[in-house]
Amino acid sequence: MALSGGRDSTALAHTLARLGRAHGFDVHALHVHHGLQPLADVWVSHLRRQLGGWRRRGLPVYLHVLHAVGQPGPGQSVEHWAREQRYEALSRKARELGCGAVWLAHHRQDQGESVLLQLLRASVSGTGGMRTVATHHGMTWLRPWLDQPRDRITAYVRRWQLAWVEDPTNVAASAGPSHARSRLRTLVWPQLEAAFPGVEVQLARAAQAMRQAADLVEEVSRADLAVCLWPNSGVPESQADLSLGPWLTLSPLRRAASLRLWLGMRLGRTPPQVWLEVVLAGLTRSAAKGGIRWPLPGDAGRFLWCHQGRLGLASGSASGEPGGAAASPDRTAEPAPRVPGCHVLAHWGGALHLEPVQAQGLPWSLLERLWLSARQGGEQFQLHPGGLPRSLKKQFQARGVPAWARGGPLLKLGPQGGAPVVFAPGLGVDARFMATAQTPQCRVEWIPYPVGSGKPPGAG
Repeated sequence: MALSGGRDSTALAHTLARLGRAHGFDVHALHVHHGLQPLADVWVSHLRRQLGGWRRRGLPVYLHVLHAVGQPGPGQSVEHWAREQRYEALSRKARELGCGAVWLAHHRQDQGESVLLQLLRASVSGTGGMRTVATHHGMTWLRPWLDQPRDRITAYVRRWQLAWVEDPTNVAASAGPSHARSRLRTLVWPQLEAAFPGVEVQLARAAQAMRQAADLVEEVSRADLAVCLWPNSGVPESQADLSLGPWLTLSPLRRAASLRLWLGMRLGRTPPQVWLEVVLAGLTRSAAKGGIRWPLPGDAGRFLWCHQGRLGLASGSASGEPGGAAASPDRTAEPAPRVPGCHVLAHWGGALHLEPVQAQGLPWSLLERLWLSARQGGEQFQLHPGGLPRSLKKQFQARGVPAWARGGPLLKLGPQGGAPVVFAPGLGVDARFMATAQTPQCRVEWIPYPVGSGKPPGAG
């Protein structure tokens, strides 16, 4: 369970410890030291004394002190940074301890504050508040007191004479501009309760209704995404690109909802609403043009790209080249894969997908003669059966393939530097090597690493 040392988490830790003694299980209390408060070390000393005393009285509870890494960035919300650090540290330690879930002490007022804050931030998904059972950061989170008033928790700590620490940001005079929840709790909430008795209960009911509406939107969006994901059997759905053709046939509201869900699947979070609106407008106007990209807010070097009816995510350097196509010390020519499947090529920054097709493919028999090779300059490529071979660079330009979509290995007819190019990422199969009718053939696709994953598609 997560233990800050405040009143609510102290009560939950004591409750779970009593249950542990009665039912024979241990309680691991995880405290995250953020390094933001002058009293942080004092809080740790307090918890060590308190839980040590509980153990001497037979309560099976054990304290683990975890340390946040780094500091909030310029302009970054301290609360948001601390929350993300907390969830990362808690989930990592819980997995290390073999725990399947982390218990949290949020109560009904916390829920009301969350709903109001999300409304002020114009967050569509967040207005449903917190869930009693949630899964994120690779962990299950349990909030058993989400429907309980804070008064009941106060009565519990008094009944058991439990000491707790008080975060100074919960005092109005200490709630600075970067502590939105603290300002709401200390400056607004008392006035709100005085003007609207029962507001806590009403906000909890509103949160439940909005969660149900959000669940319905997600259900419809998942059905939409089932026909809008880019077809590729070598990539899990959670890492698949978006096919803009079927997506553009949806109504504007369903396009927005499915894009929000898709980004949430790919990134593990939903980008700001204002940024989403800019992307939606750009896709609606310019999807057919391609070669467009939008930097992801808060993620330096990562971007959303649109090209040839496809929407995806990539990492890039200042030069615009995708992170998956960065130079590698081990990229000498080597024989190409020769059997169907998604072949992970870690040193090339992705995977080569080979799939049987009926037309417009590469003869299977030719694969035995192909080699993976890096671009060396001077390569020729023919786009169309009736066209002429031109330099690879000019063909990329003619097809409108942006620099960041040209990464990955070439397939060449031999290991020599001057060997003909048979396949190029972003262009496909050279027209001179296209299979004829009735010839066993395959579709070839280069799949870069999913953005931010550090591993090939489908791996681990």
